[in-house]
Amino acid sequence: MPDEVNKKFEAKHLANIKANQKQIKKHYLSVIEKIYKKAQGLQFNGKEFKLENYPALSSEIDRALLKFSKDFDITLFNGIKAEWELSIEKNFEIVHKNYGKENISDSVNKILLDPQSAALEEFINRKINGLGISDRVWKYTNQFKNEIENNLYAGLSEGKSAAAMARDHVQYLENPDKLFRRVKYINSKGDTVLRLSKAAQEYKPGKGVYRSSYKNAMRLTRDTINDSYRQADMVKYQSLAFVLGYVVNLSAMHPVTDICDALKGIYPKTFVWRKWHNQCICNCTPKLPSMKEYREYERAILNGTDSEFVFTGQVNDMPKNLNTYVEENKGFMDNWKRKPDWVTENGINL
Repeated sequence: MPDEVNKKFEAKHLANIKANQKQIKKHYLSVIEKIYKKAQGLQFNGKEFKLENYPALSSEIDRALLKFSKDFDITLFNGIKAEWELSIEKNFEIVHKNYGKENISDSVNKILLDPQSAALEEFINRKINGLGISDRVWKYTNQFKNEIENNLYAGLSEGKSAAAMARDHVQYLENPDKLFRRVKYINSKGDTVLRLSKAAQEYKPGKGVYRSSYKNAMRLTRDTINDSYRQADMVKYQSLAFVLGYVVNLSAMHPVTDICDALKGIYPKTFVWRKWHNQCICNCTPKLPSMKEYREYERAILNGTDSEFVFTGQVNDMPKNLNTYVEENKGFMDNWKRKPDWVTENGINL
């Protein structure tokens, strides 16, 4: 029964991720449309284009990007809360369909429907490598501004219209390497030469970071929304005495054999899991006791002895495949700037 319900809600969850990403794309397109309209009439003067030399345009861009960052924040925070609620709805339905609503006491329903507000706030305010969600949004907003400046330079040096530069920028969202091309420049001898702009030469996004702010924003959106849904599962499992553990399942759209295959399995609910890697969409389902044992637990609630009730089949140990993976890969992540959450939050030595 949990698998059937999970499949339905997993489809909703993945659709919500796409909907949030679509909304973020709209924010990008809105800025592009607005900015390049303001760039009409700009002429190439043979020198390197810098926004600081065009204060009126620079101010317009700053205003547009400030609104962009706020809209981005709002989209993410609303998406987080929606997925948190979706997880609660899912787990409520899993338990009710598994045992029948007539067999579930008010005290259990109260836990099932608890919004877990404190845990939600903690998730929203968490920092990764010192950066919160809004910090990351602002980081990619500044990257977007640099891309606008680079595209204006490239487009003006090639004699393109504002409308053509806007069309180019839409294409660069998905293909950022085309933006970092050689541009025209008039040197001290008066000769027109092709070279990378100074900004393009200096731009080094770092390991694991896209050259495109848009692609970074899409990944941030996908991982943040997905993490919210999975974290809500973790909090709910730990609050329910009758959840014995949980199963980490491969996504139905899992394309290649990787770490997900190596680590799928049954985990104790004390093990915190949201994903194995960036953009991972594996999922989890709770491991529940039999109907007979659940009814005994409900009777214990009525008798006031539920705190002493011991379930059979409680998952206390990590799966053997996790232990094997850890043993075979010791030191593998020693030089990583940031290790995965499932490693750091569970005190795993990798």
